[in-house]
Amino acid sequence: MKKVFFMITLFFALGMQANAQDSTLNHYVGRYTFSAESPVPYVDVKVVDNILMAESASGNSVLQRTEGDAFFVVEFNGVALFLRNENNKVVKLKLSVQGLEMEGTKEAVAIFTHKLIPCSIGLLHWN
Repeated sequence: MKKVFFMITLFFALGMQANAQDSTLNHYVGRYTFSAESPVPYVDVKVVDNILMAESASGNSVLQRTEGDAFFVVEFNGVALFLRNENNKVVKLKLSVQGLEMEGTKEAVAIFTHKLIPCSIGLLHWN
């Protein structure tokens, strides 16, 4: 019985550690909009399988952390630097790729709440 309890506790602790790693990357997730003169209007930053990814009209790339908020843009051999405000929230993205310097602003995220309402046919999804 003690072995079973130990194994459950171990798996729970490992799962918590994996979730903690995911949450650090989530600070960067969002859409960063660039100026009208920029060759790329926006970049979407996402976490896919615990890997930070950048997606744009020019293509997609893995972002590998080099130090702090700095990342290597693998597929374009560039540098991405996320900038934070006084509240320590990520608000901008500076990209240096193929000789181009671009700075984008993170768009505000709308938060929706969803409710499940029981009814005679099951659960209804309500915004």
